[in-house]
Amino acid sequence: MRKYIMAHPAIFVTTVLLGILTQGTATAISLFLMFVIDSITMGDMHGLVTSAYLSVGVILLFFLSLLAYTRFTVLYSYKTVFKLKNDIFSAIMGTGISEFNQSNSAKHISVLNNDVQMVNEKYISSILAMTKDITTMVFALGAMAFLSPVNALIALVLSSSPLIVPAIFGGKLSKTNMTYMKKMGALNEKVKDYLSGFEVIKSFGIEKNIRAMFSKSSAESELSRYEAGKVNVKVGTFAGTILIATQIITYLVAGYFVITGSITIGAVIAIAGLSGSIMQPIQFVSINLANIKSTKEVRENLLEIMQPKDVEVRDKDANFD
Repeated sequence: MRKYIMAHPAIFVTTVLLGILTQGTATAISLFLMFVIDSITMGDMHGLVTSAYLSVGVILLFFLSLLAYTRFTVLYSYKTVFKLKNDIFSAIMGTGISEFNQSNSAKHISVLNNDVQMVNEKYISSILAMTKDITTMVFALGAMAFLSPVNALIALVLSSSPLIVPAIFGGKLSKTNMTYMKKMGALNEKVKDYLSGFEVIKSFGIEKNIRAMFSKSSAESELSRYEAGKVNVKVGTFAGTILIATQIITYLVAGYFVITGSITIGAVIAIAGLSGSIMQPIQFVSINLANIKSTKEVRENLLEIMQPKDVEVRDKDANFD
């Protein structure tokens, strides 16, 4: 599956570089706000006017870099998923007739839609997002170390705690997501059978029985989705609580250094902004790591489907003479 991450290397590298530029600009904005606040507290009108002029360029740079990054992110996702779907469909078409008939065609439709969608959202997109989040943390830590090494150290230590989330919840996420995908696949197969036999169902007047059977399968599918959602809620809650605690500690430590005269009020504002640029990305990294781990079985299933088939068997199956 890794080959699809670099299926379009030029687009991938460009997207990563644009992400670095965007996050570098965001870090510069935090330092820029420090300059603005210090100009205000010191009554420096010249500095404030200069800040007003600089803000136009800073905002424009951030807008352009963010726009380009999001556009390339969408392009990368489109290109990668397009190739993945084509390869899966080609593998399905390469299957022998007897092997193909052993499974309901709705299963293949479910793979092309549900499984690929999950891999795109929880694997491909997560990997791309992690490159941006890690870059954000590096820039923010560097800038914070420049302003207050102690705050940078505290932020680094506390921000590491959410990384235990994948270790705790990754296996559970993988299990619940796989169960959901299987239930969805089974539901698609049954719906296809019901719709294919629509005339028979109407002829025998068994609509009530079919509705009951569909309701049961649908309930099982939604229950599995609910169970997967509960695990995701635990992941988000755990990581979010750590984020709040870290922000409070950061303000308390920065306040101490203001009172002792080590840093300015503007530096506190900058440190607070940089702290968010460390805590939030690492929260996303922990969630994305859990997402990547949760798709392991789905990715293995897709790779198995795309394994080369026995040519002799295919040729024999295709012989109608």
